[in-house]
Amino acid sequence: MSDKQALLSEMSAHYEELYSSVMGLQDEHMAGPVLEGWSVKDILAHIAGWGREIAVMLERMAAGQRARAEGIDYADVDGWNVRFVEEMRALSPGDVLTALHAAHDACVRAAEALAEERFAEGRTAERLLQEWVIDHYDEHSAQIWEWRDSLDDEALRRYGEVLKPHGPEGRG
Repeated sequence: MSDKQALLSEMSAHYEELYSSVMGLQDEHMAGPVLEGWSVKDILAHIAGWGREIAVMLERMAAGQRARAEGIDYADVDGWNVRFVEEMRALSPGDVLTALHAAHDACVRAAEALAEERFAEGRTAERLLQEWVIDHYDEHSAQIWEWRDSLDDEALRRYGEVLKPHGPEGRG
């Protein structure tokens, strides 16, 4: 399997894990605080925002341009995170999931348009997908699973049986 195909396969698997971490959640589950004041919806919104940005960078690379457009600075990651969440604040959780799917699909399409050599270890396309997509999916799916697994009996009664802890053996 080529580096590119291996990376796309890994990205798909990690996306499926992220998606499975929110399976069964209703709108009210997605709106409650999970992580430092962020809801599941907020977590997904900022992942979608970064996904859109990465897709644009990959598209620029395919067009022979630098990944980052002139004047774009991602140094203030927290500022970008807030921006992405605010952009989707008025959307329903279902619409945020749709945006997440679209961002993931855009990353896949943009990556598929790049030449194989762009995906060798340490090259820009490989780093973007590994660090800003795959690792990002992992970070936040783990947080969502941890939240779900930490719910006590009262929270389970309030939220419903769908949020029962899933532990590593029960996921899938």
